[in-house]
Amino acid sequence: MRKHFASLVLGALMLLSPVPDTAQSITNSWGDQVEGGQLQIALSTNSPQQNATAVLASGLPRLEMKIRNIGKDALTFNFDALSHSSTIEIDGTWYAPLGAADNDPRRRELAPGSQSVTIPIFFQTTLVQLDSTGTRLPATKLDLKSGKHSVRIKTPVGARGVQNSAKQVITLISNVITIDVP
Repeated sequence: MRKHFASLVLGALMLLSPVPDTAQSITNSWGDQVEGGQLQIALSTNSPQQNATAVLASGLPRLEMKIRNIGKDALTFNFDALSHSSTIEIDGTWYAPLGAADNDPRRRELAPGSQSVTIPIFFQTTLVQLDSTGTRLPATKLDLKSGKHSVRIKTPVGARGVQNSAKQVITLISNVITIDVP
């Protein structure tokens, strides 16, 4: 009888105890702030065509990002460049698309206190390793093994990247997420 009572009490306490919401904590995680801008990466959940179970040719699950502006001045960004030309760090090694297809030159403004729409991350070509200077190493292609991997994204450098109100490029690096590759 005591054992049964103890199980009931323990069960009731477990029901009343707050359980950390893993999805919520991941959703609320952002990269470091740079001149008011922050970048967030997450597994894609937007549509059946872009869900987390779908896998890109690189072996990566579908990913998406958002930018938010917690600063006092507007930021601008190129949606296509972020979607196709961002670099990705996998287990501490940076990779970039061998060739990127960001054809739309239009920039979008991100007002202070606002957040971008969801930006799908599409790596349309092979991902190759970057050296310490950011130079692509075409002979070192991503060979993603099954298992858990830590991943984060960095916005493109140069005119295609995120810019502050003085039109200076700022580089944003996202939060880290863990992906599980089958």
